[in-house]
Amino acid sequence: CTVDVTDLTASQTATLPKFNSAIRVAGPDAVLDCKKHTISQRSSQNAAFCAASFNGPTNRQAAKLSCDLFYQVGILLVDGATAVNCKVEHFHSGIYIGKGGEVKKSEVSGNRNGLTIRDDITTGSTTKVKDLYAYGNYDGVIVADGDSAENGATTIKDATIKSNIRRGMTFRNTDVTVDDSVISYNGEDGIRITGDVLKNGVVSTKVTCSKEP
Repeated sequence: CTVDVTDLTASQTATLPKFNSAIRVAGPDAVLDCKKHTISQRSSQNAAFCAASFNGPTNRQAAKLSCDLFYQVGILLVDGATAVNCKVEHFHSGIYIGKGGEVKKSEVSGNRNGLTIRDDITTGSTTKVKDLYAYGNYDGVIVADGDSAENGATTIKDATIKSNIRRGMTFRNTDVTVDDSVISYNGEDGIRITGDVLKNGVVSTKVTCSKEP
């Protein structure tokens, strides 16, 4: 489990200075195989509707209290780490990838953001997602969630992104490839490209987007 956890039961006025995750996996040789077990947390609130911001220590503390989420993230992957055969539910971000990583044969459901990807702007890191099932989240997949573009490259293949409350996928990245994937029955958009941050564009091949008539 991650060491970046602050327990607010001791002081309800304390801030959260660090990124908060249930499990942190770091390094290109680090692999978390959940063997199809579920990573979840108990909360009096529905994590999918936790609209509070977790950016910055003060916001994290307030959001943690208002949303009753002990952990912000279920699985945090950094510096090229891998998660496989995982099911993650009831977090603000089910799986969060920073500075590159890989997710395979996994499910994310009932989270505010099912999968969040922020590849590093300085290293040009890469992320690979294969055989992901994202459903019942507020947003299924968010790439480079923020106000500025990143320089990483993301590939999403064989994904099923369906029945998320708002959007299937949101892209803020310089290089995104979606291949052999199905995006269907999401509340607003199947794939949404926001802002002017797409320098190289989105490459999509064999992608099916559908919604109930």
